[in-house]
Amino acid sequence: MYVACHYGHYDIVQVLVQSRGDEFRNYHRPLYAASFMGYVDIAHFLVRHGADVNATSQEVSRSSSSGHVEVDLDGATPLFAACQNGHVRVARFLVDKGEASVDLPRLDGTTPLHVACQEGHAEVVALLLANTTNVNVALEDGNSPLGAASHFGHVPIVHQLLANAANVHHSNALGKSPLLIASEMGRLDVVRVLLPVAEVDQIDHV
Repeated sequence: MYVACHYGHYDIVQVLVQSRGDEFRNYHRPLYAASFMGYVDIAHFLVRHGADVNATSQEVSRSSSSGHVEVDLDGATPLFAACQNGHVRVARFLVDKGEASVDLPRLDGTTPLHVACQEGHAEVVALLLANTTNVNVALEDGNSPLGAASHFGHVPIVHQLLANAANVHHSNALGKSPLLIASEMGRLDVVRVLLPVAEVDQIDHV
């Protein structure tokens, strides 16, 4: 089942579910695979047959009876997987139809918004911002979505976050603001965006 979902074989997934569905116990891990790879039709099918859109990879591992699939124990949800790879159609389905939690983090605290900002997926970021009020959520190291976008130089996403009340003065655990992060990484275009609204004399703790 997992392999069929990973490679996008919708017809095989249908046959497996319809003929031997009770042997698979759950469809959560296959949903993660379909979401990671961007197969929205398979995601639809699995959710219709009971896959839990908010099941984490850790929970799926514990519930799996097969030793043939290496599982990811980082606690990521199918929505996280879709956001990480920029699969906006899958992400939109999981949020709008599957009622996935947009703020559910991995075990390390990384949210779907963090990873979408880090990877530069502007359409996914727009979807998430429309469904969360937690634009300034920080990781254990204090890094925010704006900090992630600034670090990797994703100017359109920096604009999106600022338009949605991202805190330009938020510092991470090292005392580094998004402006300082962008400056250190040489992200000139991001610096130009942040400079008019940020404190230029903010210093880090190092």
